[in-house]
Amino acid sequence: MLVDALADVEHVDSALDFGCGSGVIGATILQAYPSACVDLLDVFAPATQAAAENVPGARVILGDGFSALAPFRYRLIASNPPIHTGKGQDFRVLTRFVEQSREYLRTDGQLMIVVQRTVPMRNLFAATYPVAEVLRESNRYRVWVTRQSRSP
Repeated sequence: MLVDALADVEHVDSALDFGCGSGVIGATILQAYPSACVDLLDVFAPATQAAAENVPGARVILGDGFSALAPFRYRLIASNPPIHTGKGQDFRVLTRFVEQSREYLRTDGQLMIVVQRTVPMRNLFAATYPVAEVLRESNRYRVWVTRQSRSP
């Protein structure tokens, strides 16, 4: 669903695939915007190795969250963020991701994520992004988008 929703984003010249896994989101962005600067970030070395092979032309970064990135602002940050620790839901990574993403979005930037419908995203966005909307949804998932609303 997130990959399909990326078609709604215009003029992507810089993007971050946060928690990139094998790089599907980043590959989709580069396919649509071949001249874009795309960074792929993941905490797991095997994921970044797979992403490097699957998405030539992207910069692959091994690291735990935004602290692994140099100061840079993106037009788009997209993610299928982790929300589980074992079998239970754990929103700590998601909460930190949402809070810190604001510092890495340009003033015209968008944050797009896909999560299970049961995740209380409106509450998680409230303090950082007052306006958030659902772009796509199914009986199990929602794709959310929010936009930067302040000066850099």
